[in-house]
Amino acid sequence: MPTSCLIFGPNASGKSNLLSALVDIRTNFFAPGNSFGPIDADEGFLNANSMLQEATFEYEFLFDGARVLYRYAKAADRGIKEEVLSLNDKIVFDYSVKDGLRDSNLGLIDAQSLNWTFSDEYSSALAYVSSNAPVQKNGVLDRLRSFTSGITRATHDGWNSPRVLDGYVREIIKKDKVLELEEFLNGFGINEKLMVREGADGSRSIYCKHTRPIPLALCISSGTRTLLSLFVFYRLRSRAMYLLDEFDAYCHFELAENLLRFFGSTPECQTICTTHNTSLTRNGVMRPDCIFKFGDDGSLRALSDRTDRELGFGSNVERLLRNGEFD
Repeated sequence: MPTSCLIFGPNASGKSNLLSALVDIRTNFFAPGNSFGPIDADEGFLNANSMLQEATFEYEFLFDGARVLYRYAKAADRGIKEEVLSLNDKIVFDYSVKDGLRDSNLGLIDAQSLNWTFSDEYSSALAYVSSNAPVQKNGVLDRLRSFTSGITRATHDGWNSPRVLDGYVREIIKKDKVLELEEFLNGFGINEKLMVREGADGSRSIYCKHTRPIPLALCISSGTRTLLSLFVFYRLRSRAMYLLDEFDAYCHFELAENLLRFFGSTPECQTICTTHNTSLTRNGVMRPDCIFKFGDDGSLRALSDRTDRELGFGSNVERLLRNGEFD
C-alpha cells in the first residue's frame, strides 16, 4: 500500500464517514464506554438508506508476510454481534453473541491454553483474547493491537483550536524541539526564526524573532497552524496511520501539494486524506492509482480503475476529473 492516498468526493458523499469507519476498529480493543470514534449517536451509525440492522466491518493486515483478516458486525447500539479473526486464511476464532464460539484454533496465535469464558455483547472477543491469552511481543495480536491503537483521525477544526494548539506548543518546548519546528516550517516556505521566552508568571511560550518578538500563537495563519499540528503528529509522535479530513482546508494549493509529498516521504506512517482540491491530482503530486473518488452509487475506486483511458505522465488528470472522465 502506498504511504499516502487522497480521497475525492462532493459534499455529503461519505468521505468523513469513511474515515469514521476506518478508525472504528480501535474501539474493539478497549472496554465498553471508551469511544475513540467520532460518531457516538446511534442515528448516525447505520446507513440511513439500508434496512440492515447491523454494520459489517472488515480489515485486512499484512504483518511480515502474515495475512490477518478481522471481520465484525455491530448493531445500532454498537453492540458487537459477531467476530471472526483469521490468520493466513485459517480461522483463529469465530464468535457470535447468538451461537457462542462457533469455531476456533487459538493455537495459531499461541493462545491454546486460554479457557474461553467470554460472553459480552458490548465488549469484543478480540479484546478478551488479547487481554487474557499470553501475547508474544511482535506476535499477531501484539502487532494488531499496536497498529490499530496507532490509527488516528484528525480534523482541521480540532487541530486549529486554541486549546489544542497551546498543548502542542507546550509539548514542543518540553521536548526541546523548537529548532526542529523552525526547520520544518522553513521547509514549507514559512521563513520565521523561533525562540522561547518566559512570561512573568513563569510560563514559557514560542515567539517569532523580530525587533519586537511576537508570540507564535498570535502571528501565524490558519495554514501555519496546520503545519504546527502536523509537525507534532509526524515528528513528535509515533502513529501507524493518520486519517486527515480536509487536511488542506486552510492551505494554499502549493502548500497542500508539498504536504502530500511530505506524507509520501514518511514510510513509517500511512496517511489517508480527504479533499475537494482538484489541483492535487496534477502529475508529479499523486499517482492516479493513489487517488480515490466516490461515485454516485457510493462506490470508492481509484481514478486509474474508473476509466478505460491509459493514464500516462502527460495526462491532464485534473481536466479529466473536472470533465467527468472518472464519474
